[in-house]
This record gives sequence, C-alpha cells and structure tokens, in this order.
Amino acid sequence: MKYKALFIIFALFFFISAAYHLVAVFVSVNESPVWRNLLFVGINAFTGYFLLKRPRWFIWFFILLMFQQLYSHGSDLINAWNSQHRIDWMSLMVILVMPAIYIFLLIDRTAKQN
Repeated sequence: MKYKALFIIFALFFFISAAYHLVAVFVSVNESPVWRNLLFVGINAFTGYFLLKRPRWFIWFFILLMFQQLYSHGSDLINAWNSQHRIDWMSLMVILVMPAIYIFLLIDRTAKQN
C-alpha cells in the first residue's frame, strides 16, 4: 500500500496518546477524570491498532471518533483562547490531524475496492 508508512505514523500518534492518558490515570496531567483517561487509553490503543489493520468497518468507528474529538478539542481550543488568550496547541493538532487521517482512510478504502 502506497500510504503504509503514513498509517504507521498515525498509529504511533494514537499509541503515544494512549500512553499519555495512561500516565494521566496516575499523575494529574489534565483536568479529565480518571475514568475518562482510562476510556481514552482503550480508545486510542484500539484506534492505533486498527489504523494498522484498516478493516472495512473501521472507517465508521473513526468517523464517530473524529466528530467527538473535533467537538471536544474544538471546545478546548475556543475556551483556551476566550479565557486565557492562548492557543491550545494539542487541540489544534488534533483538529488538523483527525480529518487528514479520515481522508487517507477514504483513499485507502477506495484503493482496496479497485
């Protein structure tokens, strides 16, 4: 597959994010409750694994995750700007990367159909 290395990089982003959320379970690194960090340990590990495998159904899961992340991190980005006049760089990165991953998933799915 033409974009195999790109999907490996995307998967690594998710595995790193899973590790971040795992650390957040034990050390206060964000404002999320422990249960939410635990949830995202699983979601991010699951997403990283299936970005490497890319079964046909995965795109539907990813669409739901993408919209949740755009809403959540979009809200964080707006709140950081409105309350502190700062850019939440992590949220900005998520907002930019998630749609890009979705586009490459669409390209990959179309290529597998042909």
